[in-house]
Amino acid sequence: MENNSILNDELILMRKQLSVLKDKVKKQEIINEKTLKRTLSNKSSQLMKDNWKLVIMGLLGVASYVFLFYSLKFSIAFSCFTIIALVASIGIQCYVTRGLSPSVIINSDTREVYRKAMKLRKFNKMWLYRIGIPFLIIWIPWIAYELSNVVEDKRLLTGYYISGCIGGIIGGIAGIRMYRRHNKIAEDIMDITKDDEDDKFSEL
Repeated sequence: MENNSILNDELILMRKQLSVLKDKVKKQEIINEKTLKRTLSNKSSQLMKDNWKLVIMGLLGVASYVFLFYSLKFSIAFSCFTIIALVASIGIQCYVTRGLSPSVIINSDTREVYRKAMKLRKFNKMWLYRIGIPFLIIWIPWIAYELSNVVEDKRLLTGYYISGCIGGIIGGIAGIRMYRRHNKIAEDIMDITKDDEDDKFSEL
């Protein structure tokens, strides 16, 4: 009887210890989840800041091209092409990154966040090589042609060309940096969520 009593007491103690251990594991998982979401939110905040910068720059670009259209008398076709391209690039970029906003990440599981980050990285590559570069190949000669048709003073035309080259170089550097930064953020998010998923599968 005494042996049975001792065994029962030990069994009860082991159950209590197991319950305490499970509670600690759950609390640790909650802490890890919160830390993970906080890290992902910080990464996504950088994307959202870049989006706002892109929106502001795009709106300023639209305003400047409207001004140039009226002041230099650019063709309607060129002006519409430029403005539509600017607005479309802003809208598409905001659409693609919307799934990685901090508010969405907090309410999403890691696998979904991983897929969205991978989608963003693929989109950035596609946008650069299939849309961005072909657009510039068309747009740069077109604006040079437009300027040559509306500016009669050769020195003034040369000044426009030089200013355009300087602006293009600055814009190109800024665009490449943003492209690389977005890819790096997407890769960081993928690495974080991939590690988290691997941990979950290893636990199983």
